[in-house]
Amino acid sequence: MTIKITNFHRSNSDPFTENNYHQYIGDALAHVLIGEGLSPYPKFEDGHVIRDSVDHQQLDIYFEGVGTTILQLPADFKLPASVNDMDAVKLINPRAYYSRKRRTISVKAEGIKEIK
Repeated sequence: MTIKITNFHRSNSDPFTENNYHQYIGDALAHVLIGEGLSPYPKFEDGHVIRDSVDHQQLDIYFEGVGTTILQLPADFKLPASVNDMDAVKLINPRAYYSRKRRTISVKAEGIKEIK
């Protein structure tokens, strides 16, 4: 018996797409879960953390009928003072990625806007 191993190379293209967002999240209303607020996520190089660096900010978010996930926002993003815990928000330029291995949906956006 012969086992054929296929080596998959990572693409430099961003796996987060607008299409994936519409497929997995759709029109679900988003609510911010402020908790401890924004969490900075560091940059990595060759598998090692670059000290005192911020790649992006993370915030928990709940999508009605879908569930909770982590929202990735730009490194310089500041949470508007008017946004409170569980407020409904609109994501600005949302994109999503589905990890088959982890069976999770990750979401990125350029920002959030409070829905009044």
